[in-house]
Amino acid sequence: MEFYTAEELKRLSKIVGIPLEELQDPSPNRDAIEQLGGRLDWFFDEFLAKDELMRTRDGKRAADLLVKALQKALQRLPGGAPYDLETDAFEVEHRGLIVNVVEERGQERVRQRNGSKRR
Repeated sequence: MEFYTAEELKRLSKIVGIPLEELQDPSPNRDAIEQLGGRLDWFFDEFLAKDELMRTRDGKRAADLLVKALQKALQRLPGGAPYDLETDAFEVEHRGLIVNVVEERGQERVRQRNGSKRR
C-alpha cells in the first residue's frame, strides 16, 4: 500500500471492520464511482462550489486538485475511466461563465449541459 505498512493495515482492518483483502486492493471503490457518476450535477454544482473548495492556495484551487486526483483514481479502473471529470469540470465552469455573460446582456439563452441552446 502507498500509505500504510502491512502491520498498520492489519490494525486498520480490525478498527474499521473492513476485510484486510479489501484494504490491500489498490483499485478504486466501484460502488462509490457509480454513485458519483449518478450525481455529477450535484458534485459540480453543489459540492465543488463550497467555499473551502473554491479557495486558491499557492495558485491552485482546491476543487481543481480534487477533480484531478479523482480522475487519476478513475483511470486506474480496469477498462479505464467511465467518465471524465476534468472535461466535465471545464464544461461546467464555462457553462457558468456563459450563463452569467448572457444574463448580464439581458438575453434568455442558456447553454445546457448537452451543449444545445434554448432561447
